[in-house]
Amino acid sequence: MAIPVILAPAALQDIEDIKFYLEQRSETVASRFADSINKTFDLLSRMPYLGELHPFKDPTMQNIRIWRVKGFPNHLIFYRVESERIVIVRLRHGATNYMEEFESEGF
Repeated sequence: MAIPVILAPAALQDIEDIKFYLEQRSETVASRFADSINKTFDLLSRMPYLGELHPFKDPTMQNIRIWRVKGFPNHLIFYRVESERIVIVRLRHGATNYMEEFESEGF
């Protein structure tokens, strides 16, 4: 059974930023990214525990899982499984220093 996928405002902004960046290079790749994001969210809605738990030190950031965007393995989805839904909290490129960013700013 699939559960709803909810995007936090920061995740929505991350997706827009990534799509904008990709569109500047190739509209085809940006379109493929948008399609891949939707397919990955659909997969997570059916199998929410696919992602690996990430060992954040901050207790408020516990239970965050990471999964890769299908076809874009360098783009990481950070999400939390809640009782009846999945909350996508952020999307980041794996080459960024997301650990330091999240530890200092939180989600």
